Amino acid sequence: MVALGIFWPIAVNARNSTQNVDENLLWSARMMETSDRKLLWKVIIPVSAPGILTGIQIALPISLIITFIFEMVAGGGLGYLEIRGVRGFDSPQVYTAIFAIRIVGLTLDRALRVVRRRLLAWT
Repeated sequence: MVALGIFWPIAVNARNSTQNVDENLLWSARMMETSDRKLLWKVIIPVSAPGILTGIQIALPISLIITFIFEMVAGGGLGYLEIRGVRGFDSPQVYTAIFAIRIVGLTLDRALRVVRRRLLAWT
């Protein structure tokens, strides 16, 4: 379910960013007799990488939401601990689970920002 939920934000951003590649770059590469494989790896992917990573950054919170909702329903994990605390009127457990979910989300977001900064050092 997570893969299905995050597919569209990443796919739409990847499609849009590859369609917005400057045609002058493509023509220049073609004039230098660049093969299709090199054109993809040397021109299209580097130019569209910011858009693709933006799609991944949009998909990250969606994936966490889907994960924790399914944990609430199916049992297990932080989502289950939160819903168990809600059903048992155990406020400390609820807030602890929410805080842990927040820490997981912030950690993954910061890690993705570091990856983005390293991969897109030229921007």
